Amino acid sequence: MLKNNNFVVPQLNGGNCNTPLENTKFNNSKDNLGFKDTPKVKKLFDYVSGTFTFNDLDLLHKLFKILGYDNHEIFFNQTYRQGYQNFYELGENIKVLMKGPKNKLDLQVNQLEIRGMGCRDFEMRNDKSNRIYYKLFKFLDDNNFKFNRIDITHDVFTDEYFTIEKLVEYINNGDYTSQLRDVEIKQKINGDGEVVNIIYFGSINSDCCICIYDKNAERIGKHDYDAVNSAIHYRIEVRLKHSRAEQFTNNFIENETNSMQMISDYLYYLLDFKDPTDNDVNKSRRKTAKWWLDFLQISKKEKLSMQSKSSSLQVKKEWLRTSVARVLMLYYLAEPDFFENYLKILIIEAFNKFNEKDLVIINEYRDYFANKRLDMIDVRKLMESLSNGTVFK
Repeated sequence: MLKNNNFVVPQLNGGNCNTPLENTKFNNSKDNLGFKDTPKVKKLFDYVSGTFTFNDLDLLHKLFKILGYDNHEIFFNQTYRQGYQNFYELGENIKVLMKGPKNKLDLQVNQLEIRGMGCRDFEMRNDKSNRIYYKLFKFLDDNNFKFNRIDITHDVFTDEYFTIEKLVEYINNGDYTSQLRDVEIKQKINGDGEVVNIIYFGSINSDCCICIYDKNAERIGKHDYDAVNSAIHYRIEVRLKHSRAEQFTNNFIENETNSMQMISDYLYYLLDFKDPTDNDVNKSRRKTAKWWLDFLQISKKEKLSMQSKSSSLQVKKEWLRTSVARVLMLYYLAEPDFFENYLKILIIEAFNKFNEKDLVIINEYRDYFANKRLDMIDVRKLMESLSNGTVFK
């Protein structure tokens, strides 16, 4: 629908850096207003936040180290903040809030928040490779981190792929498809009295929203002229919350070898501008506009896993029936003690990686059948019974 209208460490001594991580295969280009060479496109994380429940000091130390901070650079503040009893400050734009409200499992929640300049600081302090976010997200995911919000962006410093006006023209002509139903084009007057367009796909209050705008026009409107360091600066910002943030990070972690490409893959999944000369009555089958593919540096649309890791056991049970049952039958016929010697051992070994997310899945399934919920003590007792040879109930 288109609308047009608990250890204490001393004060941090370091500073922040606003030099973005250059995660792009594009060649450099020189603009015609005398600005220095700059990449045509930069793929960035601009906000990361979520919650976790571990309070282990060793894990906190490891998190701080992954973020690039030594203990002597971190400031511990015992002031109550946003429902949390105290917090750690890593520079001005990374905070770890501790001892907050309790979750559904009656565990006290902590929160990590990395703002845009905090992302730049994180990049500056690490090895500049595409793997630094993979290492961070993998560590967080392994320790039951719940991603609440992720902002991913393309910063564009050339008009050879598109202009904001070109995008507006394609939208008004209906030459696009999107996973996000609502589209709105807002108009504002910048500091020079010019009309600028801001494009929104999806509601800003939803779990997924795309905002496309002229970053230079925004800065000029705020009279922040010193921040304008290129002749052209468009931004495509994808804001993901809750299940959408989890969905993206699941795919990001699964694609370890080329994880930063996921920023473009995910944008392509959400938004596709179509070739206006393709007259296929089914718009989804129309060819993607060449300039959009050139911008994304993608030859084809990747099939992304949209299934949340916390999907119901009912779905997993169906997967067992359709994909695994035949293999189990073959092993049962080929190996008389298959269940005792192999499946039982697999289940016991898997318990070493059992976590709170797994417990949530179990209890959602048990709730459906009106069975008593389990806690971690119940699960441990059941696993001990299995290990001792008692019938697993």
